[in-house]
Amino acid sequence: MQTLHHRPLGFGESLRTLYLYAHRANGNKLWFQLVDSEPQELRPSLTGYLKAIEFPKVERRGKECCKLNITLAAHRPVVIECGHDSTFAKSFLVAIASLTPAQLQQPVTLEAQPGTQDESVLFCNVWLGYKRIFLEWDENTDWRAVAGQAIANVRAAQGVRA
Repeated sequence: MQTLHHRPLGFGESLRTLYLYAHRANGNKLWFQLVDSEPQELRPSLTGYLKAIEFPKVERRGKECCKLNITLAAHRPVVIECGHDSTFAKSFLVAIASLTPAQLQQPVTLEAQPGTQDESVLFCNVWLGYKRIFLEWDENTDWRAVAGQAIANVRAAQGVRA
């Protein structure tokens, strides 16, 4: 059974969903939140219970595009948005697809890691406890199948039937 996060008495952070963006378009920032329309960099890792994986169509810069939204229950609800076919999305999806629903009932840590050879690349390291979940992929990887398995694993961990 999952432990509920208990808030201390007194002042605290808002319980509204925190939206984070994972891409390198804002210079050296790995992932960030927007504060008064300005990107504010955050710590490199976030730990929480994985709640949902979705692929919404959104409008960005006047164009419709597909994004990957990762929803976590952390110190407050968090949604991480990245490009659906970005390196961040691929490294996240392949790791989550390899885990069992039972493993996904535990907190996972997502860590934004910059690429070493290409400054525009951002990876998502997935940690279960102190173990990094890493799998390689290539141009032959069936991303629909990987995404479908990752979504199915998260839903099963939540007790949702397919």
